[in-house]
Amino acid sequence: MASLQALAEKISRGESIIANFAKDATNISTLNDLNDMAVASEIHSLYGELSELLIKEKELINTNIDLKRGESVEILLQKDNLQQIVNGVSVCKTYVDTLLEINDDIIYLKESSCNHRLSFTVAGIDSNSFNSLYENRLTKISDLEFEKLTRYISLHQELNEKFEGIKDLSYKERIKQIENIVTMQMTHLMDERFIDFTNNFKADAKALKQVIKDKKRFPKEQFSKLKNAFPCILAGIRDYAEYIPLEAGIFDLVIIDEASQVSIAQAFPALLRAKKVVVLGDSLQFSNVKSALARGDINKQYLADLKEVFQKNISTETDKIVRLEKFNIKVSILDFFGFINNYQTRLVKHFRGYRELISYSNKFFYKGGLQVMKVRGVPISTVLKFSQVEHDGLEEVRKNTNLPEVNFIISELQKLKEENKKCTVGIITPHTNQQQLLYEKISDLAESDYFFDSLRLKIMTFDTCQGEEMDIIFYSMVATE
Repeated sequence: MASLQALAEKISRGESIIANFAKDATNISTLNDLNDMAVASEIHSLYGELSELLIKEKELINTNIDLKRGESVEILLQKDNLQQIVNGVSVCKTYVDTLLEINDDIIYLKESSCNHRLSFTVAGIDSNSFNSLYENRLTKISDLEFEKLTRYISLHQELNEKFEGIKDLSYKERIKQIENIVTMQMTHLMDERFIDFTNNFKADAKALKQVIKDKKRFPKEQFSKLKNAFPCILAGIRDYAEYIPLEAGIFDLVIIDEASQVSIAQAFPALLRAKKVVVLGDSLQFSNVKSALARGDINKQYLADLKEVFQKNISTETDKIVRLEKFNIKVSILDFFGFINNYQTRLVKHFRGYRELISYSNKFFYKGGLQVMKVRGVPISTVLKFSQVEHDGLEEVRKNTNLPEVNFIISELQKLKEENKKCTVGIITPHTNQQQLLYEKISDLAESDYFFDSLRLKIMTFDTCQGEEMDIIFYSMVATE
């Protein structure tokens, strides 16, 4: 009877454990401590005891026993009921064994859910739901998709590790360092060449100094020494024909700036002396007026003669004849090179003018393609100012002139002198007669030297101001009518 009593207590405890286990098994918060969930060790022990009792004490399990005589032995002692309890405990044991095997993984997932909340949410994993561990978006995708995903995560982690090992590098600072190094090397090289020239060719240096002063052509041999001492030479486009020896390829590279202002005839002496040519210019800028106004009959005769010689001695191919037609005095070297170049690019960053100054040209000529880089840090009133100069009604001595505008500009120049302004000044006008009148009136003033020297005053027309940059620009529009 004692054995029956012990068996009954174990069966009752097993039934309670099974019920609690069924209630708590889906609660992931209990997985950190399986003993709190279902007393894992107790399930293992109970399962062993029940299995042993079921085998060794079968004689106690008799369906003919009057169960009502034993208050502590209830209907659970029936053989079928006992077998059911044993089976239930067996299932619990298997479940707990499985949980014990994956317990470390579950703890890791629970900790990771706190660090990767967004990823777990997207995957459909709830840290408070045990079911979501095996029923989520990840478990529903195909093996191939899961393999791709794990491969992506692996590569992502590998790349992160690789990039974390890369030292911080500032591209801007690195470029600056390289530029400084190159500048120092070039400075050292040029200084070395210059010192060698002045020390070893003193007589030639004196002779060349006199040649430059007298504006005569350089002797070929002496110019070679000068070029070696000064590898970069700045010269006007006309200087090539007047001073530099005529020798093909005497320069490795010739750069022609403001090429829209240079005609083919003007550039030709420089082209003959160059191995390579780079032309910089803007075809939308004001072109060379003098070239555009060249006599058409003379130009046509030159073109006819050139075409005849070209077909006779060089080529009769159609495409080359078409290019030859652009080889005339009215075409700038920029436009001509547009037909024969092997590389061209467009510079879109505009540094010189403020947005208010370039916006009209940018909209109507460049179709909004320019990037204005200069930021105005002062009020617009200090950048642009319009002064309405009323005409006195008197007849102008010369055509396309406006004397009141001249007098107004002179008064503004005098104000700059009184304020002792340290700046450069330019005057631009569309008409050569107004340019000449401005020059004459300003030159007659007592302070003319101050204007031309201290303010570095330049009086220009639209076709001669390309490439110039001044602190202050006056526009004289000759608004006589």
